[in-house]
Amino acid sequence: MKKTLFIGLALGIGVFALSMSSGTAMANLTGGEGIVGSSHDLSAAAYGDAQSRICVFCHHPHNAHKTDANLTYSPLWNHDVTTNAGSFTTYNNGNGPTSGRNALNATIGQPGGVSLLCLSCHDGSVALNAYSNTQAGGSAPGAGDQFINSGSLHPGDNAYTIGKGGDLSNHHPIGFNYYEAMDNDPEIANVTKQMTSSTKIKDLLYGGTQFECVSCHDVHNTQNASGAERFLWKSNDHSNFCLTCHEKGSTHTNPNWAVATATAP
Repeated sequence: MKKTLFIGLALGIGVFALSMSSGTAMANLTGGEGIVGSSHDLSAAAYGDAQSRICVFCHHPHNAHKTDANLTYSPLWNHDVTTNAGSFTTYNNGNGPTSGRNALNATIGQPGGVSLLCLSCHDGSVALNAYSNTQAGGSAPGAGDQFINSGSLHPGDNAYTIGKGGDLSNHHPIGFNYYEAMDNDPEIANVTKQMTSSTKIKDLLYGGTQFECVSCHDVHNTQNASGAERFLWKSNDHSNFCLTCHEKGSTHTNPNWAVATATAP
């Protein structure tokens, strides 16, 4: 019995791991410090549905909620998908240069499947508690809908709302081929550059080529858990995170130079 249980458990874990890594270049990454107690731990009653489980808001091992025609990646997904899928207004540089280092040197497409998972909460089109498979004692999905910028979740605060109304035009671009940008812009780092001691830029590209939300954010990681560094793969102190991909070779980006201060006239 014990042997049978062990084999079944190992098989289940293997299938789950495969579904989580399929279609990404991230299978060899070292995990973060965990989701428990982070902003993505929605098990607290303050987030709408009182649950003792954490993963269920996004994933379920059996009979996961549903997928969507726009999803190309569905890791046992248990949450309704953004209603803006396929119709987001994407980032643009305005009427800037059309070539050279100041141009937008990549074709910006619709957010990829993995980014749609993030946007399913963050664009505010679907309630955080629009998921399935609650447990005894938990609120039913949709009961007292909790959106990311309303109710007890930062009322009136859009700081955590990305793509509100389907508009991504004022956010860092996603849904583009990093290699295309790298080949056309001398200030975009090579994919072989180290992001962390164990991770290169190429390891963070969805499908091996695409820049998506997960290229910057490790959604299950409490290491950088607060402020502007929330869920980043590494600290952005002195813009070190930004400067990993954006190679700006001026003294303004050197953390060893004194930080200038000024007072308003």
